[in-house]
Amino acid sequence: MRRIGYEEYLEKVYGGWIGKCIGGAIGAQVEGRKELHSFTEETAFPEKWPPNDDLDLQVLWLHAIQSRGIFISSRDLAEEWVEHCWYYFNEYGRFLKNFQRGIDPPVSGWFDNEYFRESMGSPIRSEIWGFICPGNPELAAWYAEKDAVLDHWRGSVWAEQFLSAIEAELFFNDNLEELVNVGLRFVPEDSRLRRLVDLVVELWKSGVNWVEARREVLRRHGSPDFTSVYQNIGFTLIALLWGRRDFGKTMLIALNCGYDTDCTCATAGAILGAILGEKRIPEKWKAPLKGVFEMGFSLPRSSYEILDLARETCEVGVAVSKVLNRRVEIVGAPEPGIPVGAPRRGVEIAVDYLGFPAAGKGEVKELEVCVRNCLQESVIGELSLVAPEGWATSGACRVLLGPGEAKAYSFTVEPPTSGVLWDRNIFKVVLREASGRVWE
Repeated sequence: MRRIGYEEYLEKVYGGWIGKCIGGAIGAQVEGRKELHSFTEETAFPEKWPPNDDLDLQVLWLHAIQSRGIFISSRDLAEEWVEHCWYYFNEYGRFLKNFQRGIDPPVSGWFDNEYFRESMGSPIRSEIWGFICPGNPELAAWYAEKDAVLDHWRGSVWAEQFLSAIEAELFFNDNLEELVNVGLRFVPEDSRLRRLVDLVVELWKSGVNWVEARREVLRRHGSPDFTSVYQNIGFTLIALLWGRRDFGKTMLIALNCGYDTDCTCATAGAILGAILGEKRIPEKWKAPLKGVFEMGFSLPRSSYEILDLARETCEVGVAVSKVLNRRVEIVGAPEPGIPVGAPRRGVEIAVDYLGFPAAGKGEVKELEVCVRNCLQESVIGELSLVAPEGWATSGACRVLLGPGEAKAYSFTVEPPTSGVLWDRNIFKVVLREASGRVWE
């Protein structure tokens, strides 16, 4: 079992959030500008420190866990977003539109989202999962996937898992090259993201300078979308490796690479800040923050001090360590005061659209309903679709599932042949057991 003292744990989380806030603030002033910059420590700081979605959504995820417990689902996160966060730009807006149509994660992340679904919007939300799962990269990546599929797919999902795994492992290992290898465990070997990371590491080992490394990343993985995950994860790694654990140097490399600078600076700042701990971050970089963070939307919070955010994060991490992260002991930790919750046990129902979640007039759409019995008893009943007015569906299916058994059932749906075909058409899946118990 791995062990970490609570004070060391808090110090690293505090450093991570401080680094996140510093990087987000200095990067926001040139976000979207693609040229090579020439900022110095004297010119890097903005006159006004703005709120940053890189941090805001993670504070929302912390609120979600504090409210709903540690066994959260993608739908829990989606509901919290809709309730509290107005952000509609790029992939965020595509997710909100899809979810309001009744399209749940993970389909909400890729449908009608071709341009932005491999952007930086989810990798920038990785820290919360790493910080609440110290020493357990697998668990951090498990949480990160639940988050990323709301508004992304493939490369961006893997990138959030990659970063969250690094951020979980850094509590016990501060070697950046080794941390990168830990993160790569969650990136498919044949993926573009894997090729990007391998390229940056190869360039680092070859001895080229960071400007040449930036040029090569853009040559092989550049995109007209300044938020593209590939070039920006590349720049984040360049900043961390060529920065050589010097906080100021790391921040300036990320900032001067350009493109999605609030994301790259914030992510590099969070990782190095957590490795160093708050006390080892130079005071000249911390001072402009004045110990507080800003948000772009409202949450029921009593404090906006970064230290309190770190304490709340650690409280969740302690709760997770008692139930899900049993490989790590946080020594000397205060007893957590948040609801742990319990894993949901029952019948899980999911829909596979077998393609797009859409159908046109005259089209018969096939789909599958996947049913998993998580109970300790058999489930016997009838599975049916309740369709909007005018839609036709195939008949009900007989269900017989033993404990732990799962099965997919095929259905067809057909839209009305006349009248208006609405953009939003909500179907309900109903499993009615012979005993009278109903699952939806």
